[in-house]
Amino acid sequence: MVKITKGNADLSGPYQGPINGQTFSINDIKYDNSDLLKKAKEKYHLQPGEDWATGYHFTADYIDGLPTLTIICLDQQKQFTKIYYDTRSGKEIDAQHKVAYGGEFMGLNLKTKKTVSSHDSMAVRGVTTKNDLVVIWGDKHPTEFNMAHDPFIEISRNNGESWTLLDSKLIINNAWITDESKIIASTNNEIYILGLDNTQKFLLSVNSNITGIDCTTNGKIAFLTEDGFVYSSIDYGMNWTKMKVPELSRAVQINNIGQIFLATNSQKILISNKSAEWINISLPDKLAQVQVINDNILCLFKDNSLRIYNLKLKDWKEVNNSTSISMLLKDHVNFYAFSEETGEVSVIMNGGDATGWTLGNIYKMEKGYLTSVKSSKGNIFLASVPIYLWKPLK
Repeated sequence: MVKITKGNADLSGPYQGPINGQTFSINDIKYDNSDLLKKAKEKYHLQPGEDWATGYHFTADYIDGLPTLTIICLDQQKQFTKIYYDTRSGKEIDAQHKVAYGGEFMGLNLKTKKTVSSHDSMAVRGVTTKNDLVVIWGDKHPTEFNMAHDPFIEISRNNGESWTLLDSKLIINNAWITDESKIIASTNNEIYILGLDNTQKFLLSVNSNITGIDCTTNGKIAFLTEDGFVYSSIDYGMNWTKMKVPELSRAVQINNIGQIFLATNSQKILISNKSAEWINISLPDKLAQVQVINDNILCLFKDNSLRIYNLKLKDWKEVNNSTSISMLLKDHVNFYAFSEETGEVSVIMNGGDATGWTLGNIYKMEKGYLTSVKSSKGNIFLASVPIYLWKPLK
């Protein structure tokens, strides 16, 4: 390993391991990282990296035959940036940064087809609705590696036509509305209840991160933690029960009668029972994702097939599907599927014995990545976060 400054090797030491790519000739390094970083900072007002990689980072390689130094950092807007220089001439070859594309709140009236949208280029991490109230939360100034720069939570009483910002700086991951129009909010390891009058009450803190959480319309909550516990509440988080999971699990759901569903790492679904035992549902294939509404367990399998298990009928029904599905979602009455490949958002409907379960497309995402779908009184509400694309830095 050799450190080169001003074209001179001033520090060297042994290195063991494979060498990937072409080695550099010392004659090709007339300008080193300190020279070129100074030029780049003067031109672009760069900032050191944060979050995933602190400071300025450099790589050296031959690109299209040119000895190239790449400076990796942030631009003025804290977007991921790369500046390329020819180390022989010191000339800039290229400069690019990743720019947010998409991210918004979208409301759609299914009857009139009227749409409302807001929060463009923001990370709207979720949406929930109840009692003529719509709530969204997320980050106003997200970057590719951090959606917690400038957190917000806002409410609307007119289906997203206008919004009121609540006075809270919690970094919220999930939220639900109670019967009394209060908001249950979860962070990485805490649960709060927020009032529309900007009151905020702490409910619960746990020792490790929450890895999955679910809440029903009648106040049943369950969440899973990294250290292998399930916490549950039947009264919107006023009181909690804690139990050790019987097996390592990666997802949790709860239904309206308080049954807890665990998707285990060993490819099983376990359902809590009043006798403190767990009911085991054998899966026909390798599970990718799961969502539960009442007695129906919707499963997306690794082969992209969709099936629904009904607890009362004790049988599996296949959902007709020809789309590549990236994510399953739900609200209080409907299952949804999102395809990152096509941008299609579909509702999963039960047409009865004649047609069975089918997918019906309700919206096509043109930009961004879907995070949440909710429905209320003929309206569909969608939340999305940006994706990030390389663009020239000017």
